[in-house]
Amino acid sequence: MTLLLRLSRYLRPLWRRILLALLFMTLYALFSGFSIGLVLPIMDKVFLNASPQETPGSLPVGEGLAETWSAMAAAWSGARGIGGRFDAAKDAGVAGLERVQREAPPLEVLAWLCFFVLAAVMLKNGAEYGRRTSFIRVEERAAESLRNDLFRHLMLLPLSVRQRYPSGQLVSRVVTDVELVKVYTLNTAASFVHNLIQVLVFLSITLWASFRLSLVSFLIVPPILFVTARLASKLRKHSGRAQARIGEVTSALSETLGSARVVKAFGTEEREGRRFAEHTRQYRKSVVRLMSLDGLAAPLSEFWGVTIGVGVLYYGGKLVLSPDSDLTPGRFFVFFLALVSMLHPLKVISGVVTGLQRGLAAAGRLFEILDLPIETDDDGALEVTALRREIRFDGVSFEYEPGRPVLRDVSFAAPAGTTTALVGPSGGGKSTLVDLIPRFHDPTRGSVLLDGVDVRRCRRASLRRLTGIVTQETILFDDTVHNNIAYGVPAASREAVEAAASSANAHGFIAALPAGYDTVIGERGLTLSGGQRQRLAIARALLRNPAILVLDEATSSLDTESELAVQEALDRLMADRTTFVIAHRLSTVLGADQILVLDEGRIVERGTHRELLAEGRLYRRLYDLQFRDEAVV
Repeated sequence: MTLLLRLSRYLRPLWRRILLALLFMTLYALFSGFSIGLVLPIMDKVFLNASPQETPGSLPVGEGLAETWSAMAAAWSGARGIGGRFDAAKDAGVAGLERVQREAPPLEVLAWLCFFVLAAVMLKNGAEYGRRTSFIRVEERAAESLRNDLFRHLMLLPLSVRQRYPSGQLVSRVVTDVELVKVYTLNTAASFVHNLIQVLVFLSITLWASFRLSLVSFLIVPPILFVTARLASKLRKHSGRAQARIGEVTSALSETLGSARVVKAFGTEEREGRRFAEHTRQYRKSVVRLMSLDGLAAPLSEFWGVTIGVGVLYYGGKLVLSPDSDLTPGRFFVFFLALVSMLHPLKVISGVVTGLQRGLAAAGRLFEILDLPIETDDDGALEVTALRREIRFDGVSFEYEPGRPVLRDVSFAAPAGTTTALVGPSGGGKSTLVDLIPRFHDPTRGSVLLDGVDVRRCRRASLRRLTGIVTQETILFDDTVHNNIAYGVPAASREAVEAAASSANAHGFIAALPAGYDTVIGERGLTLSGGQRQRLAIARALLRNPAILVLDEATSSLDTESELAVQEALDRLMADRTTFVIAHRLSTVLGADQILVLDEGRIVERGTHRELLAEGRLYRRLYDLQFRDEAVV
């Protein structure tokens, strides 16, 4: 119920269209019931009392119709007010039709009834078309809103939270689970209401036709409801498992396709194929279990429906044939048709209950993501526009998981305009440390201070506008070169983009591309070389003109020629900025104003290159491992 209430939030803005769809549903059910109700006069008036001769005083069909319409027109012109006109016209129409039925011969009555049957069917199908088109718009609008909310929420999640979920799992939730919610919850709810209205109309007809037969028929309903409820609970459990399995399949597919170069390099295609096959096997088993249970719903409901129908046919026929019964053949056939007509909506409703469980299982997975805490700024958070004095870390510790610290009591200051290098063994906490500056994470203990102000008091957006980041794994988009460079400044002119590209040593190769700056570079920029991608990333950072610059292994994966071009571009980018350089190649940090050596989350050494060499500790060992054959100090 809680999940349904939360999903209803996406339907509230669409209440007008929902009301229109409900009107069409009601009209559909009423016209369906009207068609069945016409069986009574057909049976009792036409066939059971039929005579080849017209009864005295009967009216020809044309005259009866003319009289009816004349009476309705007179009532319309003479009545006062809209309500009065409608009531008078309705009464006149009913009176005219009753006169036709009472005074016309059976054949004429049959003609009229056939006309009404055709009219009712036409109107019923028109109402059904209106219902379908109205609810299609409701379902698609609600699914669109849900998917957009989910995407926006994912974008606002802290990196530490989002990293708990493989990207393939998240893709599955945004695409597959939203579709399941639409099909098995929104669509199912509409189907439930649609068929429930029909059941209520047909139920009213059965009660009117024969209360006794209705009571006998409905004694068998409770066992049906019990079996359906048990089946629904199992379906929800297995549906959740199946959706988790397809998330694993999507995740494995996304991961393997993104690592195609590594897979081919190590010749592990067969192993990855077996791993993927295991995921698909588990998914297949889950789906088979789910569909096996789902397949029980329709046969069970049909069996119970036929059981009711056979029982009613025998018992009702017995009453009709009994000389003491007041049940006419016409009423019995109206009852039987209404009951049979009710079986299909009941069958759909039983399927609705089981299908709803699949939708709710998907909704639960979506709201699991939507309930994750997002990044929010405190009331009165400060807007920072510049770095004037320094960035200071004061006793900073950080944990991704409680009890497993990544940073331990880190303290240092980085004066504005200087370069601070972070070196040390892998896993020492270097990347985590610089992630605290733009508040990708907040310290577990201690403070990061920007000109003496705790960054937790600053708006994240303003901190990130101050910060430019160039990483080893350059992230580019399947878009044009221009749009990739201008990603952080969408309104940038072509001249500004070209100037940034020139400063990043990228203009030359861009001009040689088929469409220059309008060339689409493919997913993650894979049509470019590593050095070219890195120079585009530098141009993107230059265009944004950040006060704080983070270089995270920015040249570690490049060949010597590309590294020289990129390093020259980085030197331009670093000029007059407060820079943090993370590097395993110590040759890139020799000129840093200060070098911090991190090991197991602690700063174990600090100083300039020459000072740290002279100390002869961890930095000296790392240096000797890289430059043992060189005499440069």
